Amino acid sequence: MKVFCKKTLSIILSAALLLTTFVGMGQVVAEDATALLEGKSVLVSGDSIAAGWRDTYKEKVTYNVWDGTTKTKPSGDGTEAVPYLVSNGAELAWTVSNGAAGEYYKLTSNIYLNDPDKIDWYTGEVASGYTARTWLSAVSFGGNLDGDGYVVYGIYYNAGLETSAMEGGFGNSVGLIPNIPNGVTSTIQKVGVDSMFINAPSTASPLIGSVGNNSATDDNRAIITVDQCFAGEKVFVTAGAAGHFRGWSKNSAMAIYNSYSLATVCSGADLNTYEAEKSWLISNGWNSEMTEIANCYVSVGSLYKGNWPTYSPRFSNCYSGGATLDEDGDGYFELVWYTANGTRMSKENMQGLDVFTNANKMTMLNSTGVYTATEGYPVLSVFIKESDNEAFVGKDNSNGKGWGIRLDKEYGMNVTNAAVAGNSLTQINNRGRIVNQLAKYKANSYDYVLLQGGFNDAMGQNVKPAPEDNDEIAPYGEISSSYNLDDFDTTTFAGALEEYFYYAKLYYPTAKIGYIVTYQTPQSQYGGRTADVTAMRTQWDLAKAICDKWDINYIDLFDGCNEAGISYSELLDVDNAQSPYFPTNNDNIHLNTLGYD
Repeated sequence: MKVFCKKTLSIILSAALLLTTFVGMGQVVAEDATALLEGKSVLVSGDSIAAGWRDTYKEKVTYNVWDGTTKTKPSGDGTEAVPYLVSNGAELAWTVSNGAAGEYYKLTSNIYLNDPDKIDWYTGEVASGYTARTWLSAVSFGGNLDGDGYVVYGIYYNAGLETSAMEGGFGNSVGLIPNIPNGVTSTIQKVGVDSMFINAPSTASPLIGSVGNNSATDDNRAIITVDQCFAGEKVFVTAGAAGHFRGWSKNSAMAIYNSYSLATVCSGADLNTYEAEKSWLISNGWNSEMTEIANCYVSVGSLYKGNWPTYSPRFSNCYSGGATLDEDGDGYFELVWYTANGTRMSKENMQGLDVFTNANKMTMLNSTGVYTATEGYPVLSVFIKESDNEAFVGKDNSNGKGWGIRLDKEYGMNVTNAAVAGNSLTQINNRGRIVNQLAKYKANSYDYVLLQGGFNDAMGQNVKPAPEDNDEIAPYGEISSSYNLDDFDTTTFAGALEEYFYYAKLYYPTAKIGYIVTYQTPQSQYGGRTADVTAMRTQWDLAKAICDKWDINYIDLFDGCNEAGISYSELLDVDNAQSPYFPTNNDNIHLNTLGYD
């Protein structure tokens, strides 16, 4: 059995490919990896997993990261006509600490407060050798902020929770804007946040940590408008009082328009009991009025929580993927909707290119025309820029990168990505056949051929979810005793895989060929046998035996381990429905960018 291992990584082809592909999952990269691969040609063939259907890979860049301490006053005079222009972390730190009532501020670029690649934004774990820059707390901004379609990345604050902070209060309030003080009128618009981790002792949110303070009265309340803002999927916030767009508040009035959150936000001292599904667009507050919430959605959580004397907001054209009742029995008054123009729905129905036209989806959300539908969640059009048309999304839902692009961009290989989403080894209705990808490029010569396929054969019908017993699930089949094409039963997984290997060797006789055994997918929502680990082990054990027969090297991501002895399934956290290595949103089969890396 030719299982890739540390000793062979530098000398066999497929291992050399995976030496680069899985560096982020524990593989040791040989010093001569670039020399081994640079300038060589490789054909990548397979299904959507090989193609990188959910991968938003971007070439590694050097970020202009804030040093963690410097505050620099931005240029401008602070008027509406000539606002202060905020271009980096030092200027943003000065802005949120000093912005006065009536002043205007405008972002001129994306801002990086930490290196997005150096912190796990789901756990707060900081990469070895990197010092995280802690964002500001308990500072106040009273001005107006126009993000102009730019995103702030890398807010990090990890101070821990206090049980006494369960009811909120002002304390160390944290957010992009930690606090908006009493008595100001402030507009926050067209700004997004992503790659954020906040674990705060009192009150927090991705956007505004708190409003007002304990001396606020009806006579000096803050009046706030939020418009066209978002919190991305790599945002994790927990605090005693936490909300998606505002934490604790006292005696304030606030309206939120055309905004959305894909963040994970938890209120309470114990994440095991305070669930993200019971989070709110804005957190609780004393005598605080939500005047209106319109054209907004949250993917995880509810839109509103009110306790103590709080004015009820008016909702219109809003959608939520969260709880609607006081299911935790904590005595808080939790209402998601105050009008008929609000709908609780599944995450699947909040996504797709038909999200504004399908009657079962968010048809009313885009009444103001500020959103753009994508294959994933809808996004705000103002953040779509020609020079940076992916970073704003806060998700991993684009097509066609995967293994191939990493070999191209990071190791200088000449890559042909022949893989096609939806293809299968056997003939299945409404699916193309993977073997035809090899025929398409048979006139070319390659140094390496990297193969992957068989998952869609375990799924069967090209629908989600495919019924567990649908007729088009490929039978396992048996290994043929022959090497003759006519002897392979290509209606079975085994026969079709042998056919695949037959043509790979026929068309590319001088290439080094490798096969990827796909990882475990116990949280799969795609149907067939894809979530059945025992059934999939039977399939992939058969595939490994066929690799041995055809003298094809493989890497076993299903049951295999890295050189440290840690299984790939454990590294990918496959048993966790919210694993950060998959796009989630009921998709636990396609790796996202973090998974490929």
